[in-house]
Amino acid sequence: MEIKYCSRCVLPSTRPQINFDDISGMCDPCRGIHTKQQTDWSDREKLFSKLVNDVKGQRARYDCIIPVSGGKDSTWQVVVALEYGLRPLCVTWKTP
Repeated sequence: MEIKYCSRCVLPSTRPQINFDDISGMCDPCRGIHTKQQTDWSDREKLFSKLVNDVKGQRARYDCIIPVSGGKDSTWQVVVALEYGLRPLCVTWKTP
């Protein structure tokens, strides 16, 4: 087995579940960072604000459903929803 290295961060292919882009040679995490840097975040915020206004116009009891585990990602989603004035229904479950 030939060991490959990321063209950007030199992460080796021996890391479990790592994938490399055939063209650029970048690993998944580096490709994700590259994509985030290329994103027009102000445009994305405008699209999100439009979606929020459309949803709030429906006047439902809840504006969205957010699966919440108690971790930082789902907590952040709830905080952002509240900052935009949404009324989220937060749902969690415990494994048997």
